[in-house]
Formats: sequence, C-alpha cells, structure tokens
Amino acid sequence: MALHQELSGSEVHTPFTFVYANEAARTGATGLISSDVNKLALQVDDYTVWILTDSSGPTWAPVSPTASEILTKLKTVDGDGSGLDADTVDGYHVGLGVGTIPPLRSDGVIELGQYIDLHYDNDFSSDYTCRLESDASGNLCVNGAVAGVAGDFPPKPQSASGVGQWVRIHRNSTSAGYYELPEGGTWVYFIVVFRDDDDDPVGEFSNTISGIAAGGTENIVSGSRQYSGFAWRIA
Repeated sequence: MALHQELSGSEVHTPFTFVYANEAARTGATGLISSDVNKLALQVDDYTVWILTDSSGPTWAPVSPTASEILTKLKTVDGDGSGLDADTVDGYHVGLGVGTIPPLRSDGVIELGQYIDLHYDNDFSSDYTCRLESDASGNLCVNGAVAGVAGDFPPKPQSASGVGQWVRIHRNSTSAGYYELPEGGTWVYFIVVFRDDDDDPVGEFSNTISGIAAGGTENIVSGSRQYSGFAWRIA
C-alpha cells in the first residue's frame, strides 16, 4: 500500500519561490527582503519567470523571454529562406477575396478584384483619377480620361454586331468603287492602299488611310484602288 505525505511551503521543491497572479501583483509585492534577491517568481497569467534583482522596489528581471523580446529576436533572422511564415502583412492576409493581398500563383497568374484605382497626384484622400475595371462580358474598361480618350475602352474585337465588332476591309478589283462603313455606332479604321490610280502597277503599295468615323460613312476609300484593312466599332 502506497503512502502519501502532504507537503506545503518550503517542503515543496519548485524552481521559483514566489507565485503572482499577474504583473501588477508581482511589481507591487510587499514583504520582500534582501535575502530574497536572486530568487525566482512565476507570473501565472502568462507563465513567465522573473528573478528578483532588488527587494526595495521591488525590481524584477525576466528569466523567460517576453513576447516583445521574442519578436525582437525573430526580426534578426526573418526574411527569405528563414522558414518563418507570417500570418498577415500589415494586418492583411495573403489570399483571394476582399481585404486580402493577392498572391502570384505558380502558373504566373494574379487574381485581382473588380477594379484598380489610379491616382495621378498620389493623393488618396480623393477618389480615383482613372479606374481600370472589368465588365460582365470580360472586357477591360477605363473609367476616366486616358491619353486623350474619354470614357471606356471598347471591348476586344469580335465578330458579333455591336460595340467591339471587327470587320475586314478588302477589295481586289481595279474598277471604280468606294467603301462604306457598316451602319451604326462609331468606327475606327485602318486601310493599306495597293493601287492609287491607273498609273500605278497593280499590287504596289501606295499609302495608308486611317481615322474615326460614324457608321454608314461613305467614300472611306474610293476610286480604282486595291486595298486591305479593317474597321473596329468602338461605340
């Protein structure tokens, strides 16, 4: 049959002599004498251990590192290759979604939100100078004036009618005629002319024609010409 003996006070061997509930209790302790110097105290709320350096204060020095001291030590080894993985950067998590920092994925893609705001004068107290955003159709648009172009950029070229429609301009005949832009909206066009008049050899480069015009505009290019190019509806 095992025998048990109840021990208390100095009969119990622990590495510390004093136990305090928190910092206030430890720093406000009374009854300490000079012979208590170099004795240890356990602070229960954070399980730190302190050594008494002066009984009159009392004054304590940490034996176990504080959170601040641990952070200071970590900063000396932090960086690429350290193995430290911070949970946040300036309070922001790395990830996808609102309030996060988007990572560069292994496939080279960065996923961004609905829009990016640009500020010409770096004054972030006011709203954006220019905004890059995506619409529901997957088109890149600009809200604001950019390089003299007001409003949104048109969507990428497409075969469907409407804004963004792209059509080929081509004529092989040397007989008289003209080209008319498709009806509706506003179009930009670029045309390479291979034959200017009957004195030019067929297929020889002559000049280029480009511009912006309303849909249905006639005589974009006319006469006895061979030409090739495109028109793109931007509005």
